[in-house]
Amino acid sequence: MFKRPLVMIAIIYALIIITVRPFIPVPEKTFINNDQPQTGPIPALSQKFMSVIKQTTPAPYDALLGSIVFGTSVSPLDPDLKESYKKAGLAHLLVASGTQVSILIGVCLVGMRCFNVPISLGVIFTSIVNILFALVSGCGASIVRAAVMGEITLFSLWLNKDTEMYTSLSLSALVLMIHDPLVLFDIGFQLTFAATWALFYLAPKIEEKLQRLAMFQEEGPGMLPALASVCLAPILATIPITMFNFNQFSLVAFFTNLIVLPCVEVITVMGFISTAIGCLFLPAAYALNGALYLLLILLNEIVYTFTSLPGACLYIAAPPFFVFVLYYAGLIYYFEGKMRLKEIGKILAVIITVIGLMSALAPVFASKQLTVSVIDVRQGDSIFIEAPSGRTMLIDAGPKYRKSDAGKRCVLPFLHSKGINKIDIVVLTHPHDDHVGGMVSVLKDLPVGLVLDSGQAHTSRAYLNFLKTIDQKNIPYKIARAGQAIDLGAEIKAVILNPQEPFIEQSALNNNSVVIRLTYGKVSFMLTGDMEKEGEQRVISSYKGSLRAQVLKAGHHGSRTASSQEFLNKVRPEIALISVGEHNQFHHPHPSTLKKFDEMGIKTFRTDRNGAITVKCDGEKYSIETLK
Repeated sequence: MFKRPLVMIAIIYALIIITVRPFIPVPEKTFINNDQPQTGPIPALSQKFMSVIKQTTPAPYDALLGSIVFGTSVSPLDPDLKESYKKAGLAHLLVASGTQVSILIGVCLVGMRCFNVPISLGVIFTSIVNILFALVSGCGASIVRAAVMGEITLFSLWLNKDTEMYTSLSLSALVLMIHDPLVLFDIGFQLTFAATWALFYLAPKIEEKLQRLAMFQEEGPGMLPALASVCLAPILATIPITMFNFNQFSLVAFFTNLIVLPCVEVITVMGFISTAIGCLFLPAAYALNGALYLLLILLNEIVYTFTSLPGACLYIAAPPFFVFVLYYAGLIYYFEGKMRLKEIGKILAVIITVIGLMSALAPVFASKQLTVSVIDVRQGDSIFIEAPSGRTMLIDAGPKYRKSDAGKRCVLPFLHSKGINKIDIVVLTHPHDDHVGGMVSVLKDLPVGLVLDSGQAHTSRAYLNFLKTIDQKNIPYKIARAGQAIDLGAEIKAVILNPQEPFIEQSALNNNSVVIRLTYGKVSFMLTGDMEKEGEQRVISSYKGSLRAQVLKAGHHGSRTASSQEFLNKVRPEIALISVGEHNQFHHPHPSTLKKFDEMGIKTFRTDRNGAITVKCDGEKYSIETLK
């Protein structure tokens, strides 16, 4: 390290950034700003390249080809397809990085040599192409790192000097960190540098160990050990980063990379060539992209096949930071120390086994607490419940937004962060869009044991897609009615208080919401959906047991049509949880409702002000945690 001053400078600078992070202002401009108008020669060139791909490749494979060649910043991919690649451990294929840059530089240099162009002119021309490609691809952390390292390689070639990986990698990092110090905390920055380090450091060492195995020694050095090491090294290097940021681990990543990497190399090279030629002569691009179209279909089929396997991707709650430090220390010690294993595959097997056990045995070691979390989904409802038995229940999944939905943006990230790989019971209180809008995303992402629904007829697209998804995935489905019990384990008493037949006609969907009362020891929760005064009156008159509950999820987002005085007198809550969006058009919660809560001494917590709200209960007492 002391022989490489740039490495030391980069490390010291990074440590300074970490130390003073709270005092670093967020820059107004980064390398790419998607909010800026896409005008000028560079965006126009990007659009020209994508125009060639779109004209010569059928949808949706045009977007996939564009993503592989130029990255998703230039060619946005369908979110569901992008998520499939992520689960298969192939998300790196959709980011313009070192693979594309190295191919581009290689093609340029070969062309220069074929025409006997002087090395100085060849380096200048290739540098211009390299920089132009980085600009066209959006100048993300990975492409800038690759472009800088490419320039170092080119000028080293010009000066007839060998490049030094750690020095060039450190210089790339310094360029990025000096421009924007906060890029150090960017996930893309972390992943690209970890993966590059893995290819330079880990891959050769893994290949060397694989070559020593008897199965390879008989045939001599071959492509399989090299390909296996290139696939395995980045996975080993990036496991902590993906687990910490995405709470995700792909059990099929090694195998998918091993199978598709040769195919992707061909797609990348041919994609560059066809796009460049297509700008000058479009019919040639039709011919080349016709062959690529078949490869893209094959690629997607491989991804879908692997991600459909049970347990292909696991969600795991992030371990403490020191676990990651120990992981990297152990990884380096294995390759640098005297520790011996007969097969490199044992390391992968141990990692997969440990991660699998962490996920599978999580319910066994579940805390003896009842945890009720009101997830911040903006103007909508979503509640997640973890019982002491380890059983889980999700009530509603928030609204659907213009370009996404609360299931993808709020609910699933919340569940993933907790390492949830299955939901035992899903409850849809009623089919309004602010409750059902995000449900399809959840049902598609995680296995579900049972769906409970109020059974009210509704023709909204979100509700019909909800029913369609249940049918497609063969999820057990049951109509919820007052008097039914929900099995969350012996410690929890969960009773449905509403709806009952005949349905209430006034404000029908809201008043016929599924209402659940949870009791754990001496503490009870009243979860009301969007039930209003008429529904509250029916519950009061029909339910023979106690309605007392220390924790109330306020009905209908705290509107004036819910939380009637009579109902509050029966429930006598100590705290009220209000799921509501900031500055919502309905002006929820209503001042009259808040006034009633205040007069009764009921403390209120709101997702618009407090973020996600979590209530933890041990059966004797409860505590409240908020995100904000």
